[in-house]
Amino acid sequence: MMEEIAKATQLEIATEAGDIHFINNLAILHRRQGFENGQSPHERRHLVRMRLRDDELAWDIPSDLDKEWTKAFNPERIKIWHLEPMPDGFFPLRSQPN
Repeated sequence: MMEEIAKATQLEIATEAGDIHFINNLAILHRRQGFENGQSPHERRHLVRMRLRDDELAWDIPSDLDKEWTKAFNPERIKIWHLEPMPDGFFPLRSQPN
């Protein structure tokens, strides 16, 4: 049933180099097509995760996510932005190398 609903309501976004997509992971299901990195830098995907929040407009965070959410938005936490491509074997949406 979930697969049927997802297919019936799917939205495809044509992504081009330099595009930015803002997606609320708590509001929608999302997926992407497979991607093979090329050899040259312009043939490689570069992802940067930005965790944004607005304390006044935000939804309540599910209790299962509260610990990670608190950790992500800890004002004392060192903020690392992966603005340069990471070495092979490192996926920037995870906090640890593969």
